[in-house]
Amino acid sequence: MITDLRLQHFRSYADASFELEPGVNIIVGPNASGKTNLLEAVLLIARGSSYRARDAELLQFDASWARLDADTVNGVRIVKLQFTTPEKLVKSFEIDGQALTRMPQTRTLPAVLFEPNHLLLLSGSPELRRTFLDDLIEQIVPGFGATRRHYKRVVAQRNALLKKQPRDLQQQLFVWNLRLSELGGSIVRERAMLVDRFQERISELYGSLAAQSHAVQLHYRTQFALDHYETALLHKLESSLELDVLRGFTAAGPH
Repeated sequence: MITDLRLQHFRSYADASFELEPGVNIIVGPNASGKTNLLEAVLLIARGSSYRARDAELLQFDASWARLDADTVNGVRIVKLQFTTPEKLVKSFEIDGQALTRMPQTRTLPAVLFEPNHLLLLSGSPELRRTFLDDLIEQIVPGFGATRRHYKRVVAQRNALLKKQPRDLQQQLFVWNLRLSELGGSIVRERAMLVDRFQERISELYGSLAAQSHAVQLHYRTQFALDHYETALLHKLESSLELDVLRGFTAAGPH
């Protein structure tokens, strides 16, 4: 738990300090007074990254650096953002006196964000639900963040080849198809396991909120069966090459 927080040149805060108490803390203020910026700072301290912006956008206007200091029940955390050149921003961390260039999953603090936009999870696009699941998995499964980043790079590489259309396109795509299928299989299985964990308690939790008993079912629907997902996705990527070339992007996969 975070007990004290100081923000310097972060978003709308030139230099501000906050004390947080155990239990519920209610932040009250007029519009544009920095309530959401404070929430973002807590998430940055806990997870190491913003949930809504790139690092360069976190600095106060015209500032060359920003710093967040937090006291927690387990120690001290510091996040530093510094422009070393006009184009290069360096982010670094200090956790209990240890300097880090990245915050590993094992050093993150458990944090759950709920904002009004999350109501769109029920009625919005499937991409919102995929991102919600993946963000949560990244907090609880070591290595998933790297898998997720690798997958996005592979999709980008494959899409670039589809647009470029070299003579040996099919041959070049094979390596990317294979890697995309392997990483895609890992992603969908983690999503399915998380949904299964939700299912274990969702009826109980929903019943406590609704003040009456209800049976709630959650299902994660995949394009292919989980037991042979990689093989099926690889076949789909190869068989739909002509359509993907016409589209200019990869249509199959967990993205």
